[in-house]
Amino acid sequence: RLRALIADESGNLTKVDRTFRAGIVGSGRVLESADKALRVLKGGTIMPLLIYQVKGSYRIEYAGEQEVEIALVSSKADRILKFEREGFQAALPTIWSEGRLLGRVQGAGWLSTAKGVAQVGIPLQTRCFPNPFNASVTVRLNMPDAGRLEVDVYDMLGRPVRKLLAEQRSAGPWYFDWNGRDQRGQAVASGPYFIVIKAAGRRHSVRVMLLR
Repeated sequence: RLRALIADESGNLTKVDRTFRAGIVGSGRVLESADKALRVLKGGTIMPLLIYQVKGSYRIEYAGEQEVEIALVSSKADRILKFEREGFQAALPTIWSEGRLLGRVQGAGWLSTAKGVAQVGIPLQTRCFPNPFNASVTVRLNMPDAGRLEVDVYDMLGRPVRKLLAEQRSAGPWYFDWNGRDQRGQAVASGPYFIVIKAAGRRHSVRVMLLR
């Protein structure tokens, strides 16, 4: 952890009130703010990201326009997420689930909360067994609402390995298997993989370990 002055492209300096966090997000990796109130994650390939806090707002800094997912601690659903970028402010579509405000942003900017009522969401309930696995792994998913269900497997570098499912499904429990093979039907190497589930507007990733 370091204390620092942050310089923008114009050379303006911002004194960071608290320690900042720099790290990698993507492929199931999550970066937390120093106070552990904010979590940032993304699907697909990994990328470096910086989080710091100034006067109650969080600065999320990374290159490009990739979408990242936000989870900010909130005891009640009477707040929404607000995102400011290059002088423009926008209220984000916000879901409150298990004590956190959930939303998505694209590009660097300032994240804070504003008065409002977030949509109360039911989190995805998933379970993988056995894990670690050898021949195949079964993923159990309880879909809270009907909608499109997509299930993909990625390696540690965020590269797609196999698409297991992409179709409309009704609410309720569903089971699916991965046999440790890629899209061409070839056996993949031992190691960790991420099963990424997108269901009815929600996203969840599960880390599984393949042992040959």
